[in-house]
Amino acid sequence: MQAGVFPPTLNYRHPDPESPWKDRASSSLRSRLIGGAGTACPRRFQVNAFGFGGSNYVVQVEQA
Repeated sequence: MQAGVFPPTLNYRHPDPESPWKDRASSSLRSRLIGGAGTACPRRFQVNAFGFGGSNYVVQVEQA
């Protein structure tokens, strides 16, 4: 985040056609995103990790 580079979502190919992506304010990155600085809103991203036994972890990070 400090460098202003957001990595793409791993193993992401096609969105689920059943999901209403157009109605949501979030998205998945298909390629590396550079920039995002210089706006009134702080940069934010979310990291998901899916573990064994059904454990799911989510970390939300926001620019200081």
